[in-house]
Amino acid sequence: MGILSSAKPKGKCSHGGAADLTSSKAPRGGISKDERRSDNVALHTAAVTVATTATLQLLDDIRGAAGDNNYLRYGEG
Repeated sequence: MGILSSAKPKGKCSHGGAADLTSSKAPRGGISKDERRSDNVALHTAAVTVATTATLQLLDDIRGAAGDNNYLRYGEG
């Protein structure tokens, strides 16, 4: 699954936005957190907040599992 793919796992929400090839498949729709448009502006801020919180929680979980030193080395070549 990816924003440029028309396939998505059962029950997976869509990314949203004009380029989303999965937004017409159930579950339909999606809230793009990349742009604020008239058709999603009411939910945009909430979607950004939820996505940011989930990302920070995931990174915190990874840090907890890996330890501070290994976490800080993440991404080094």
